Amino acid sequence: MRPSTLLRVAVLAMGVLNLMPWAGPTMRAASVLGMEAGQLWGKLIPVQIFGIVLCLAHAVFAGIQEKKRGAGLNASAVIVESVSL
Repeated sequence: MRPSTLLRVAVLAMGVLNLMPWAGPTMRAASVLGMEAGQLWGKLIPVQIFGIVLCLAHAVFAGIQEKKRGAGLNASAVIVESVSL
């Protein structure tokens, strides 16, 4: 599996989970708006759920794509297969 694919899935998940009320951007936005971080996060929950669903869908799509490229195959299995042809 390509490291860039793993990095892409991890970064997408980190970006969505950065909306937690104790995360920096949410705390800063709440202080600028003059409200509690929990109140702001309550309004962001639907957006966060949608983002998590999209991240999972992207991870499944990337996994299928990498499987087509040969992810998870042993190098010896590829060699034996190519020799037998």
